[in-house]
Amino acid sequence: MLKSESYKKGVVVSTFLNVFAKGIGFFNTLLIAYYFGTNIQTDVYFFILTVALLLTGIINGMDYLILVPEGMKIRSRESDQSSQIFYNFFIYLYAFIALLFASIIMFSPEFFYSLFSKFDSKNASG
Repeated sequence: MLKSESYKKGVVVSTFLNVFAKGIGFFNTLLIAYYFGTNIQTDVYFFILTVALLLTGIINGMDYLILVPEGMKIRSRESDQSSQIFYNFFIYLYAFIALLFASIIMFSPEFFYSLFSKFDSKNASG
C-alpha cells in the first residue's frame, strides 16, 4: 500500500499540500468575513480559533520534535517497555491538561480567553 518515494518528491508534495491547506483556511476566513461581517463577534471567533490552533500546534511540535525522538532513544537504549512507559506518561499528562482546560473553558470561558486577550467581554457578547 505504501511506496518508497524520493526525498525531493516528498518535499514537493508536502509543500504543495501545505500551501493548498493554508489556501483553504484563507478562503474560509474570507467566507466568514463576507457572510458575518467584520465586527467584534467575528474577531472573537477568529481569536478563539487561533488560540486553539496555537495550543495544539505547540503540543504537536513538542510531540514530533522532542517526545517521539526521545521515546525512540529510550526504546533503542533500554526496552520497548520503558519507551511505552515514557509515552504513556505524556498521554496521561495531555489528558489531564486537556481535561483541565476543557473544564475552565466550559465553566468560565471569559476567564480563560481573557488570559490571552484584551477583548472587552461586555462588547464581545452581543
